[in-house]
Amino acid sequence: MKQNQKDYVSIKYDEKRKPKTNYPKQLIEYLCTQFSLQKNSKLLEPGSGRCDFLNEFQKAGFHCEGLDRDVSSINNEYGLQVKKCDITKEIFPYDDNSFDIIYHKSVIEHMYDPTHFMEESYRILKPKGKHIILTPDWRTQWKSFYDDFTHCRPYNMMALHDLLNIYN
Repeated sequence: MKQNQKDYVSIKYDEKRKPKTNYPKQLIEYLCTQFSLQKNSKLLEPGSGRCDFLNEFQKAGFHCEGLDRDVSSINNEYGLQVKKCDITKEIFPYDDNSFDIIYHKSVIEHMYDPTHFMEESYRILKPKGKHIILTPDWRTQWKSFYDDFTHCRPYNMMALHDLLNIYN
C-alpha cells in the first residue's frame, strides 16, 4: 500500500514552523539595490519553494517564473507560474538566453553535484545576465546545517567563488 506522502516545501515551510514575515520583501529590496536590478527584467527562481521571494520580485515589477519539483510550489498561493522540474537532472523548459536574472536562495546546498544545474542556468541566462546565489555560510551555520536532512554540500565564500569561476 502506498502511503500519502507530503512534499519538502509543505513540511519544511509549514506556516507554524516558519511563519511568514517581511523578510522576503526586505531581501528583495536589498538585492535590487545591491545588484542594480532593473524592473521589467525577466527573472527565474529555480527551487521556488513557498514562492514568497518570487512573489516579492513580481510585486517589485519583475516578470517572474519559477521551477520546482514539489506540488505545493507549483500550486502556490500567489498564483505565480512555477513549472515542474527536477533542476538537478532535467533540462530546464526554456530556450537559450531567456532570462535576465536567475535568483535562488538556499537551493544549491541541496545538490551533491551542481554541474547540471549550473550548465542549465547559464544556458538560459542572457549574455551579461545576473546569477544571484544565496546559500548558508558554512562557517557560521555548521552547527545547524544538517538539521535539514536534504542538505548535501556546504559552501563557503571560496567554494562558491570557485564554482562561479568555472562557469565564467
